[in-house]
Amino acid sequence: MSDTVVLIVRRVLLPVSLLFGLMVLLGVLVTRVFARTWPFTVEDSVNRELAADRTGGWNDVSLVFGMAIMVRAVLDRGLRWGRATLPTGGRPVVSAGS
Repeated sequence: MSDTVVLIVRRVLLPVSLLFGLMVLLGVLVTRVFARTWPFTVEDSVNRELAADRTGGWNDVSLVFGMAIMVRAVLDRGLRWGRATLPTGGRPVVSAGS
């Protein structure tokens, strides 16, 4: 394999797969193994009470604000990433001849 492929596997694919495995493991622990233990049962009852008091209108308001916050965060992060990848730090390059 070429050095680029090995580098991508070692720096990207391996850490991402390890993090994914850790997230799956934590999800299984919380939803299956510890589902009936103290801190999770208390939180579940609070969540169920809050969900019972919700109305359809407030669900829509919550959806709109949640989506707006998510879009703003993704756009902001994407713009910062784009500026960070430019060798000039996001400043336009002006040549001396123009």
